[in-house]
Amino acid sequence: ALQAALDKCSKAGIGLVAMKTGKGAVPRFEEFQTEGLSGPVVSLKATWADERIHVVVSKMANLKQLEENATTAKNHQMSQGEWETLERYAMATDHLYCRGCGDVCEPGCENTVAIADILRYKMYYESYGDRRRARELFAELPAEVRAIAGRDFRASEAACPHRLPIGELLAEAARQLA
Repeated sequence: ALQAALDKCSKAGIGLVAMKTGKGAVPRFEEFQTEGLSGPVVSLKATWADERIHVVVSKMANLKQLEENATTAKNHQMSQGEWETLERYAMATDHLYCRGCGDVCEPGCENTVAIADILRYKMYYESYGDRRRARELFAELPAEVRAIAGRDFRASEAACPHRLPIGELLAEAARQLA
């Protein structure tokens, strides 16, 4: 459905902006790092390879990231090997990150829990390394929507189109963010 929507926007001449292109799964791109590339660089290259995307919003928290992104912008062609490694990475980590569709899984909670928000903060903590901000955002949530202990998330997990282990991921998030 997403690909069809992107195609329609492209055909209609609507410019598209990509954000959070790193996907946010937890493991780093070790295979790329051995080639001198970081996961974010490869994610940027893959995003720019999609001609439907016009702008990429990418975090640049320091000069090293700025230089890396600028270099990547100049040379964003991906080799076949990079594509293959990225595909293997995507397949191996697909079950580890939330796409933010809380409207699908959150109604399954016995009491409202901000599943999509909490898992996004977990991504900030793990993948972006922004632990302080992730903890601040988690603390700003009302207590009743961040209360995870003792909750049954089986209905939410069954509703999740990506079959995420929501209960397990939320428990880990609570340990990291509380």
